[in-house]
Amino acid sequence: MDDTLQNQIANLPAAEQLEIAEFIYQSLASTGDLLTDEQIAETKRRSQQVDDDSESLLTTSEVWAEVDRLGNARKN
Repeated sequence: MDDTLQNQIANLPAAEQLEIAEFIYQSLASTGDLLTDEQIAETKRRSQQVDDDSESLLTTSEVWAEVDRLGNARKN
């Protein structure tokens, strides 16, 4: 990307930068090229793994308890 264009974007207000980012994302999403074939296969594999073993999933409360535990461990 041209340095001038980068500087112009960097000097825009945050809201306008976000609009540009959203436009670029939507443009990319419409092409279907956001994920590689390998990433799509891995996503499908993980989804199937969840479907096959839903008993191993954590509840929301368990996830947040783990976040708290890790946060507290980091502080110590």
